[in-house]
Amino acid sequence: MSKVVIVCSRPTPNGPLHLGHLSGPYLRADILKRYLIQQGHEVCLVTGVDAFETYVQGACEENALSYEAFVERNSHNIYSDLSSSNINLNGYYNANKDVHLFSNYCHNFFKQLSDIETKKVSLIRDKKNKRPVIGYWLKGNCPICAYEMESFFCENCGSLVLPEKVRNPGFKLDSEIESFVMEWLFCVPQNDDYEEVLLILEKKYPNILSILERNFLKKISKEFLIGYPQNWGVKIKGEHSLFSGASILPYSNYFASEAGFANSFDKNSDTITVAFFGKDAVTQYTYGCELLAHKSENFKSFDYCYMNEFLFLEGSKFSTSRNHAIWVSDIAKRNSFAIDAMRWFLSRFNMQKRANSFLQEEYARFEKEIFLPLLKVLESIKGVDAKISLSAGARENIENIFSTLIKERNTSLCLSNFEPHNAVKVLEKSIDFLKTLDVNAQKEWCRRFKLLAEPFIPEVSRLIDLRLENGILNV
Repeated sequence: MSKVVIVCSRPTPNGPLHLGHLSGPYLRADILKRYLIQQGHEVCLVTGVDAFETYVQGACEENALSYEAFVERNSHNIYSDLSSSNINLNGYYNANKDVHLFSNYCHNFFKQLSDIETKKVSLIRDKKNKRPVIGYWLKGNCPICAYEMESFFCENCGSLVLPEKVRNPGFKLDSEIESFVMEWLFCVPQNDDYEEVLLILEKKYPNILSILERNFLKKISKEFLIGYPQNWGVKIKGEHSLFSGASILPYSNYFASEAGFANSFDKNSDTITVAFFGKDAVTQYTYGCELLAHKSENFKSFDYCYMNEFLFLEGSKFSTSRNHAIWVSDIAKRNSFAIDAMRWFLSRFNMQKRANSFLQEEYARFEKEIFLPLLKVLESIKGVDAKISLSAGARENIENIFSTLIKERNTSLCLSNFEPHNAVKVLEKSIDFLKTLDVNAQKEWCRRFKLLAEPFIPEVSRLIDLRLENGILNV
């Protein structure tokens, strides 16, 4: 069996987790981990935070907040939300608590890269304090798809957009701006290297590319941003600070190594590496990671990448900064099964497609018509005998149905065809079958159901286990 390292994109520590976060990288990564463990693999799931994003910097400045306290509080809340969602992490790290260690991983990575150059970039800046208008403070239109965008990333097409390329650039704070030129740090591949990386991506990630803008790879800049001058974050190459989007491989190596999976990203490693991320980070995770690994002496990129689109609430994307969200913590407060119900419901969304809308009336109907009836059936099973008496025909029928459903589920959870929205359909089929059985057969079916359901609803599966062991379960 294989060793597998799964890395989730870093949540921005500007607030707690909402259902949009949960529906994307974290729930899907947890489902994959639980499935792979069932298959006998050794799996490590890691994520963490750093504060080296302008969204954190901007929020602290505008609200006169203490940077250290703000990041620490939100980092704690994010971890609490992941834990209450039964996300089975092996490690969760706050890079700001040990910047020196994190910096060492970054420096060891970037010092062995070739084709790192400084290039002049034309920007706008706040005329009063002379600070560049980038990231959190920048607004305008994407040069590739014309979508209104902020920061460095287009949420519509996934492009990493340099500030000088943004159309109709403006300043969020509406202060007077001026033009100026400064030097930034880039990885600038030779044409042969660039073309080779594009060919690798076309072969490696056809599913991701198929849902992006046409000819997406040909439209992105081959010059990949590494860092720029500022007094914020990890310093590399003298005056330049590392751009967060360029640090994915070193931070993944950092998180995996600290969790006991050192050397997973070595070029000669046979550990399978997997990434989960949102669409706005697709350029960094695909082109950026593959380019930097290609130019690296020692590091490999991810073996598998899974991108998710955004979840919408009442017509607009879930958003922490705009306080437009349903918070994970509010769901977790309801009862011990509420998170499982939400995990199941969110698993049904095909997060590789656009325009997934969370409708509260649909969730209420799902809970009433599907999830609560399952709990009711479990509650009706009053005890579990050590030996369940079934006819040979009944037992064979159960084994055949289980074999069919587990095969269907596994087909949609394997690394080469990871589609949890299809895999989760077997749970409803299982419940339909459960309702046709007598009491003894229901008890026997529960032994199978807990294995079938565990990646999606681990709390229900755990309690079925307890009932099977003790004959006691108060749902």
